Amino acid sequence: IRESGNFVRVNCSAIPPELMEAEFFGEKGNSHDSPSKDGQPGRFALANHGSLFIDEVNLLSSTIQPKLLRVLQEQALDAPDSGSSTPIDVRLMAASALPLEQLVQAGQFRADLFYRLDVIRIVAPPLREHLEDLPELTEELVARLNRQLGLSVEGVTEEVIHMFCLLYTSD
Repeated sequence: IRESGNFVRVNCSAIPPELMEAEFFGEKGNSHDSPSKDGQPGRFALANHGSLFIDEVNLLSSTIQPKLLRVLQEQALDAPDSGSSTPIDVRLMAASALPLEQLVQAGQFRADLFYRLDVIRIVAPPLREHLEDLPELTEELVARLNRQLGLSVEGVTEEVIHMFCLLYTSD
């Protein structure tokens, strides 16, 4: 059932802190900021029976972290400005460019939320650590862009691949 559900993405770095709660949990209607009289559903509601991907989860504010934890623990979503809650079924995936363990130790990220999120960990090494994959990745990207843009670019030269490698090793 989840595979036919929505895949909803949210990038925390693109959301101002004052809008984060409404973004995740929705807003009640009839306010001057609401786009409709019925309000706006949050990302959790949109991802119900599907998946929610939170990018840059390390940027969640200290006021949003306990609310996110509650949704994960209760598997329910409180309606904005209401005492009622609705059961939800969401697969949550989260990504962070910073090690969350260090943020927990520094007191910048809740330990209990970290342990809820840290079920299956996938570590993607930076491209500079596996430059041998760069020609294949470049070929795939060119093929994808050809399909999307209706182009027929044949590929890139070895010189371009070498220049890419220099870019990634100059750090």
